Amino acid sequence: MSNPFNLPDRLEPVAVCLGKQAPEQLEKNYAQGTHNVYELTDEQAQLLYRTVMGSGAGITKNWVPGRSVEINGEAVLYIKFKGEHTHHIFPQG
Repeated sequence: MSNPFNLPDRLEPVAVCLGKQAPEQLEKNYAQGTHNVYELTDEQAQLLYRTVMGSGAGITKNWVPGRSVEINGEAVLYIKFKGEHTHHIFPQG
């Protein structure tokens, strides 16, 4: 997965550890990069997930292959959607 997708918005890191879930963390989306954790809107979280995992349907041949994602130039390793206690591990190119 070369040519990473860069989230166009410049985000400020937040003081969150995805390994320890606090109740208030269930109300927000987070992405953990190689150095920092970032809070995401619903739209940003869905965009990052679709970009990494790919989108479309293989049956109709409109599949878009996934690629790695960067926020502020650092690779995103995990994403946690609001309402979930677990985080998804992103494949790295």
